[in-house]
Amino acid sequence: MQGQVAILTVTPAAEHRWLEAELTDGTGALTLIWMGRHRIAGVTPGRSLRVTGLISERGGRRVMFNPGYELLP
Repeated sequence: MQGQVAILTVTPAAEHRWLEAELTDGTGALTLIWMGRHRIAGVTPGRSLRVTGLISERGGRRVMFNPGYELLP
């Protein structure tokens, strides 16, 4: 999937820290969760990404855990 990072959030819990991003493509949204991370260079709001991985459902949302990603210009 390819889209733009709309929202970027860090969950600061010491034992469960993760970086969460909402990726939108004009047709819907996908929540990306990188477990154990609090920052990824280049992944910022407004940045375009191409992501790969398994899409699952969590709390009624489409979610991809620890996706592979490519920063797009």
